[in-house]
Amino acid sequence: MTEIERNKATVRQFFDYFVNQKYEEMNDILDDDLTYTMPGEFPLAGTTHGKDTYINRMIRRFKGNVEDCGMDLLNLTAEENRVAIQAKGFFKFKDGLYYPNTYHFLYIFNGKGQIKEMIEYRDHFAMEWNL
Repeated sequence: MTEIERNKATVRQFFDYFVNQKYEEMNDILDDDLTYTMPGEFPLAGTTHGKDTYINRMIRRFKGNVEDCGMDLLNLTAEENRVAIQAKGFFKFKDGLYYPNTYHFLYIFNGKGQIKEMIEYRDHFAMEWNL
């Protein structure tokens, strides 16, 4: 398997963990010094540093709060140490909120096959409308 194919497989594994709320299992595929960025000017925008910070944030935000979620990976393109994904997803929260959105993700890998940087773009209007 080439490095590009391995990176694509890792991203697919990441989404499998995410959709199934297996956040702790992400440890092996995330670099300890992970950087996660959500660009924009809204309350969730910004950058977090560190794998543990990211995983704990996902646990606080989603674990036990989400009844169902899905992520359709529509287009996946890889080059060198980067994987770009166009996706469509939804979250159904236990409080009844249904949140669909469209996304573009960019994953950058370290030399060990782990994700070292994640950049997440989403439809801000859909987020404001639903949340």
